[in-house]
Amino acid sequence: MDRRIVFLDIDGTLINDRQELPDSARAAVVAAREIGHLVFLSSGRSTPEIYPWLLDVGFDGVVGGGGSFAEVGGVKLFEHVIAEDDVAELSDFFDRSGVDYVWQSSQGIYPSAGFVDRFRQLARISTSGDVHAERSPDWSQLIEIMKRPSGGTNRVVGKGTFVAPVDASIGFADVQRKFGGRFHIVPGSLDVLGVDNGELMIIGVNKGTAAREVAKHLGIPFEHTIALGDSDNDIEMIRDCGVGVAMGNARASVTAVADWQTRDINDDGLAYAFEQLGLVG
Repeated sequence: MDRRIVFLDIDGTLINDRQELPDSARAAVVAAREIGHLVFLSSGRSTPEIYPWLLDVGFDGVVGGGGSFAEVGGVKLFEHVIAEDDVAELSDFFDRSGVDYVWQSSQGIYPSAGFVDRFRQLARISTSGDVHAERSPDWSQLIEIMKRPSGGTNRVVGKGTFVAPVDASIGFADVQRKFGGRFHIVPGSLDVLGVDNGELMIIGVNKGTAAREVAKHLGIPFEHTIALGDSDNDIEMIRDCGVGVAMGNARASVTAVADWQTRDINDDGLAYAFEQLGLVG
């Protein structure tokens, strides 16, 4: 058996919009690891944003912050950091433009006041019962994390997420025009906070480059890597890995670069992909 490394996006790939892990997905991850394959989380989330119960499923490592850092077996392999002056410049620009944002890394999350207020609003919706209605998104766990942001002034930043309110003076396209030559900026997937949102990273740093670094470190040929995802920050990983699989619920931009498309996450899409790829017995 050729040992494979599987890189799994979290939101929309491993867990659904109710922040639930389908039983079939859990079983597939466990079965693949039992026969010797390596399974990594690969997310835009930072370490504090990954639920402990999800980590308890058992993974061989984590790629986080959209590829800005990676941990193998609980040990940090690398972390690419945005310069402090750049973070200060971007923060000032967002503040003046009325844009909410959060800076993320393996060490913490650093949200603006407006970003925290958005999660507080979601928390109020949660207590009203709307969020917990049948098949409605349930962000209560992430809300609690965002309500307790990391402290301190020595901020290590590898990625930023920004959301432009409807009354902001700028939107995603304006951020991309102003900073797109200096940073890698992609549409975000946090539509629950506002449709005009995006993610900002270092140019040349993404989930695809991270997957390549992890495979090299582990001595496994890159053609033996497999990636599954659904959002724009998965594009390089899906495109570059040995096999790239788009979820049935993936955006068209992801499907366009994938080798093939599996079923929707709520139709056992991850488990079906593992079966088709021969990752489970």
